[in-house]
Amino acid sequence: MRLFVSVGVPPIALEGARLGGPEAPAHLTVLFLGEVDPARAQAFAERGAAAVRAQAPFRLALAGVGTFPNPAHPRVVWIGVTEGAAELATLHDRLAEVARALALPVEDRPFVPHLTLRRVRGPRDAELARRWVDEHGRREFGAITVSELELKESLLGAGPVVHRTVARLPLEGAPGPA
Repeated sequence: MRLFVSVGVPPIALEGARLGGPEAPAHLTVLFLGEVDPARAQAFAERGAAAVRAQAPFRLALAGVGTFPNPAHPRVVWIGVTEGAAELATLHDRLAEVARALALPVEDRPFVPHLTLRRVRGPRDAELARRWVDEHGRREFGAITVSELELKESLLGAGPVVHRTVARLPLEGAPGPA
């Protein structure tokens, strides 16, 4: 099973590029797990739910368009997280600990919360990416309340990628003082 943990977000459209739809709803990846056998996937779902349960639901705001690694050489076009990044980082770290305890590989690079809008596949895409950054670099896309994470399976085939929810990881902690 090819797995990842994510936050579901409403569909976002930007000049003809639509992020999210019935087959693969828009999501913000909190932790990518890759190929995991079903027994470990079940163990991760159980331990992961326990690891994040104490986190209170929180507000997640999306704004700004940017690129990785940089605008001069874009490979990925993303939408940024302007509120909720600290909570996402905490959740990422807790889930990474669970994954490591189950001997699942975890990337060592720093977690940067973002919503992937498009992968750059050539010069036309690169020019479009630079234009989007110039024109929409500060655009606000809205906010949601995150009350659960989802363990998802990517089903790859000849058509579009399909994401199936394997488990829900609810956030049930009490909100802190305002």
